[in-house]
Amino acid sequence: MSPNRLFSPAALALASAFLLACSDQPGVMDPSNPAESSGAPPPNLAAQSTTDTRVSVSMTFTEPVAPAIKSGDCPVSPEGFCGKGEVIPFGQAAETIDFGAGCGGVCDFRTINLAEGSIFLEETFDNGVCRGSCQANPAEPVTGTLTDVIVGGTGIFQGATGTLAGSVKAAGRQSQVKLAGTITLAS
Repeated sequence: MSPNRLFSPAALALASAFLLACSDQPGVMDPSNPAESSGAPPPNLAAQSTTDTRVSVSMTFTEPVAPAIKSGDCPVSPEGFCGKGEVIPFGQAAETIDFGAGCGGVCDFRTINLAEGSIFLEETFDNGVCRGSCQANPAEPVTGTLTDVIVGGTGIFQGATGTLAGSVKAAGRQSQVKLAGTITLAS
């Protein structure tokens, strides 16, 4: 077994309790005996454990289609949209969705930029329903479900993991995206 292997805090607590209970028993290793130990004090095993922070989030974005295409200020246009919204509890956000840029080309790639860092997600659109007149147009009236997996981040979101689920409603000149789930921030 590798000496660098990390154990859960519960396993460490159990092992520590066992060693304390057995420390005065014959045959149990005595760390103060140079024949049984390097002479160094035992390592603080609890300090090796990590604690990640789980945060429930909800987010809503509005992605104007026509203004982003016409103004040229959307870096993923015309293959995607740019939008603005809010990520609770992290605040106001700017975001992009780049269609076909995630999962090796079979899903979409969403970037959410916040004051404390960026979140990168691979997003799958499913259960699309087109009401009324459907056309070969990115602004056609459509609704569907979204499943997002966090694949990276910057700032406080570096090393983050998590999944989000939600919906998209697109009609006319904009779409509205709603996502919710849990983000686990690396410590």
